[in-house]
Formats: sequence, C-alpha cells, structure tokens
Amino acid sequence: MVKGLKKLSVVLSALLLFLPCTAAVAEKGALVPVMVDDKWGYMDMDGNMVIEPRFEEAFMFSEDLAGVRVDGKYGYINRKGKIVIEPQFDPGGWMDFFDFSDGMAMVVVDDKYGYIDSKGRMVVEPQWDDMQTPYHEGLACVELDGLYGFIDKKGKVAIKPQFDFWTWFTEGLAPVEIDRKYGYIDKKGKIVIQPRFEFAGGFSEGLAAVQIDGKWGYIDKKGNFAIEPQF
Repeated sequence: MVKGLKKLSVVLSALLLFLPCTAAVAEKGALVPVMVDDKWGYMDMDGNMVIEPRFEEAFMFSEDLAGVRVDGKYGYINRKGKIVIEPQFDPGGWMDFFDFSDGMAMVVVDDKYGYIDSKGRMVVEPQWDDMQTPYHEGLACVELDGLYGFIDKKGKVAIKPQFDFWTWFTEGLAPVEIDRKYGYIDKKGKIVIQPRFEFAGGFSEGLAAVQIDGKWGYIDKKGNFAIEPQF
C-alpha cells in the first residue's frame, strides 16, 4: 500500500503541475484521475477518493462523462463511477481516446473513425482511416481524398471538402487554408474573410489571432485589424 501511495503522490503532483488552473478544473465537484497500485480512479479537489481505482486508464471528465479503459477497450463512466457506455472501442492512432464535445465523441472501431452521442449510440458510422476533429458548434471537420470539409451531426456533408488543412468553428467562423494562405468561412462554407494570412486561429470574444509578414496581430469578424501585427 505504501508503494501505491507513493505512486499516487507522484501522479497527483504531476497533475497539479500540468493541469491548467481553469474554472473547469477548480470548480466544486471536479474530479481528477489518479493512479494507485497501477489502477486508475478519481479524487475530488479535497483529496478524497470518490471513484475507487479499478481502471487500466482514466481520463478527465468532459460533459459529465469520462473515458476509461477496461480489458483494453475504451468506454465511459459517469461521475458516480458507473459505466454508462460499455468499453467497446479501440485505441486511436497517436491519441488513444477522445473527449465529448458538443454532445459527440470520436471513437475507433476496427481502425475506422466515427462518432457516438452521449448515450453511446453510433451516430456517424466509422468510415475514416485517419483521426478527424471533434464537433464544434454542430459541425466536425473531416478529410476526404486529401481535402477537408465539414459534416453535420447526422454525418451528412455540410461543407464539401475543399480546404488544405483541418479546422473547427468558433463563434460561427472557421479558419481555413487555401493555397497556403488562411482566411475564414461561415457555416454555409462561404468565404467571409479572404485568405491572406500566414496562419490564423479561432475567434474568441470577437477577435482572432493571425500572422502576416511574420508578425502576429488580431482581427475582428470583418477581417479588419483590431490590433495591428507587431508581435
């Protein structure tokens, strides 16, 4: 048991060092995965073991569900530690497991990627060879024949593949790459800010970071510079 407590101390210390001090982590009732004697469970922020260690692997909660590994397969538990989506999914490529986002989670079955909902129902059948993006604002970016587009939550193509790099929507707009330049599209796939940036990030509180001539600045949703490139 002493050995197990030492492992717990090391793992918990590492988590506290590297987890961001955000409201999502620090809020009352937040649970953190910890390892004791090679098994994973969950502690609250007061150090109380809430879910006893019994999993081969455990991840942070997202949208009230957390991924766990049992007998080499991935499933989901609720905050009481009850398995609500049976472990049945395979590990991914460079990421073994995917959080819920926008009510959906990416899963892997027989080396193909698809999406489930929070009830564990397969909403978008596994069909892609490579990892796609999580859902954001109702759309997920997927790759077809080397180009990227978007599907809706029924798996139907909402914006046909035509872009050179994966991305996602924030505040109604998504940065896209066309001919090595970045611009922005709306949810209809219409280019609303012409590609002219070397790189572009997502919008937050009406502004997005962009790079031009090697310098970073911020634009508004009309593509005008709110903060001139200078960084």
